[in-house]
Amino acid sequence: MQIQWGSQYNLGIKMIDDQHQWLINLYNKIDSAKSRNQPVEILGTYMKGLLHYTRFHFNAEENELKRIDYKQFVEHKDSHERFIKKINESLQEFDQGNEEVVVYVLDYLKDWLLNHIMREDKKYVPLMKTATNSMFFQSAAAAQSFERTI
Repeated sequence: MQIQWGSQYNLGIKMIDDQHQWLINLYNKIDSAKSRNQPVEILGTYMKGLLHYTRFHFNAEENELKRIDYKQFVEHKDSHERFIKKINESLQEFDQGNEEVVVYVLDYLKDWLLNHIMREDKKYVPLMKTATNSMFFQSAAAAQSFERTI
């Protein structure tokens, strides 16, 4: 089932909101490809794109959280690492011929993404908004350029 981006997911930090929307867009592409029984190569491309873009997003977010001295940085980074590990393991299963792992990835991704944005990411918003010269406000063009390559 497709995810519709809604204002409830906005953090009010354009760069991060744009990246979260892109992740949801990738989720929707995987979901659409699966429901249309598109070739396994297309699903694989989308899943690899998801992993690649998620690493990009997490790296950008973690760098900024370190810069603003976010007190829950270690826990936040740990949740990112657990997510990457699960998606990586699922992608390995997929590459070994287990196409049904896509259903698991979709369920896991939807639950994780929406809960992570609504619970975990919202915790750092006040600190990030008060930090001056935030990387997220300075480098939107770089991220948009990267997004066009996926």
